[in-house]
Amino acid sequence: MSKNRYVPPARRNPESAVLDKLKYSVDDINAHYWPHTPPPLSEDRQSTTLNASEADPYSLRYLLLFRGANRRWTSDRIIFAKTNLEVLPEVEHDIPTPSQKPSIMDAPIPSSDDTASITSSSKEAWKSPSVSENAKKAAKPPVPLTGPLTVFEEEYSPTTRGEFHFIGYFRLIRQDRLAPGSPEVVRMLEQKWSTPPRRSGQVAMVKPRNPEAWQKSLGHEWAVLKFERDEEAEEDLGAPGVQVIGGFGDAGGEGRGKSVNELLDEMKLGSESGGVAL
Repeated sequence: MSKNRYVPPARRNPESAVLDKLKYSVDDINAHYWPHTPPPLSEDRQSTTLNASEADPYSLRYLLLFRGANRRWTSDRIIFAKTNLEVLPEVEHDIPTPSQKPSIMDAPIPSSDDTASITSSSKEAWKSPSVSENAKKAAKPPVPLTGPLTVFEEEYSPTTRGEFHFIGYFRLIRQDRLAPGSPEVVRMLEQKWSTPPRRSGQVAMVKPRNPEAWQKSLGHEWAVLKFERDEEAEEDLGAPGVQVIGGFGDAGGEGRGKSVNELLDEMKLGSESGGVAL
């Protein structure tokens, strides 16, 4: 297997550059991994971040990073998840027992004008949710637990939503489980819905959470997941080959309904005729 250094998208060959421009809908991506049966949905019938595949419905295979939902992905390659946790590698230690203190479940709901409960004088507090002593003792070693995992990220657009692009292959290198109603879940939720720290070291809430959503989130078991880029898979596997069957085509808006192979064939024809394809 190749050991060469990872090549950033901008420096890859033209075929890879074409693949990097492709935009997909959630339906395009799900149809690639679930060609004959619909993928499982969350309890509120929504698509999920953690996803298995039809070929292996019990193991994590791809991630959908929805815009604004994973604020620590860019800086730390960390996500917080509560749905489809059964596709994660089996946890070998007991999950900490939930706290029975009313103050946890009745914790104040962070709001845009109530920053006292979510500010910190230290940037260190942002780096990782605190975990119980049991979780610390059983912390996973920094070795890959899965891989390679295909990751798609929703693009920012002021006019549209639901346009995803392939950002590479990653491996899950650590997971910590947080018990429902625990202090760790409270702190994690404050981080999840907050912006990264400012220079002052304070964390500001993006938007208030309604009481029902806050209590519902507190009642779930959560996983804190850390990933790293799988450089060997980046070089050996290429793009996943998702077909744009109902999505957005390439970055210029062309190629809707065309597969990756069809776009590459067009590029080759353009090169042979002296033109620039796409």
